[in-house]
Amino acid sequence: MELDNCKVSQDIVNCHKKFDNYQWISEFPKKGAYGYIYNIYNKKISKETILKVQPYGKKNIITGTVIGQSDADNEMKISCLVSELPNFVKLIDYWICDIEPIDDIWKSSKGRKEFIDDIPDSISIYNIKKLYYIEMEKYKGTISDIIKNNTPLSQHDKFCIIFELANALIDAYNKITFTHGDIHTGNMFYNFNNTPRQYTLYINKDGNSKKKKILTINCNSIFYPIWGDFGKSSLKNYDHRSIQYDLFDALIKMNGIDRNKTRFFETDTDFLIYLGKKVNKTESNKKQKNKS
Repeated sequence: MELDNCKVSQDIVNCHKKFDNYQWISEFPKKGAYGYIYNIYNKKISKETILKVQPYGKKNIITGTVIGQSDADNEMKISCLVSELPNFVKLIDYWICDIEPIDDIWKSSKGRKEFIDDIPDSISIYNIKKLYYIEMEKYKGTISDIIKNNTPLSQHDKFCIIFELANALIDAYNKITFTHGDIHTGNMFYNFNNTPRQYTLYINKDGNSKKKKILTINCNSIFYPIWGDFGKSSLKNYDHRSIQYDLFDALIKMNGIDRNKTRFFETDTDFLIYLGKKVNKTESNKKQKNKS
């Protein structure tokens, strides 16, 4: 995974031709901080997808705060990179458009007027002339939805969701020094997946290069968690010992995990081993109940 493979083209695409490939469906319940998210139908791949629309090169003309185009480039590049990793939302396309054609693009179709009305509202205080678009796979919902709707989850479901999310963050940091920067349950998505997943944890014994197998974790939960929203993410090599502190809020909201126990782990591996044992324990209990 090289950053060069995820370059952002500075060429402004022909939005009229681009949007011929899409059919507007509806606004997505989750709104971005400065833009909007939509359900669309991609005619080329015959699939419903999600389109995130944000200002490109934002400057608040009231406060003078500038969020430059480098931030947008950063999000598009990072979305491209992490798309190759497990448990991260899959990127389909990303591009930059002039803001001028928006009305012409969307007004010809029923329902698209909402898009036209929304965009000027979201950018009215920003001195910008371009928008950037990120198209990604469609997901079923967020972990916030699960909590809000009191969706029935087994203990195995809960531990697998948290284990797979934590494992994905640690794996991404080790591979590309990825740090999410905006961890909360609204940025934790999920899809349904009936395929069992197996993970093996290793440690380097006594600091040498030989890896020692510690634990094998089987996640048989239908809920497949996915990280999304990389607007505040970075690829900097931080000297941090553990990521579990960022996950405390999610751990508590998902229930079943003792915050007092997790706070004392010194490394990410310790944290994963703790979660892995919980996953195995709940799965083992489930099998015993089924036998009886």
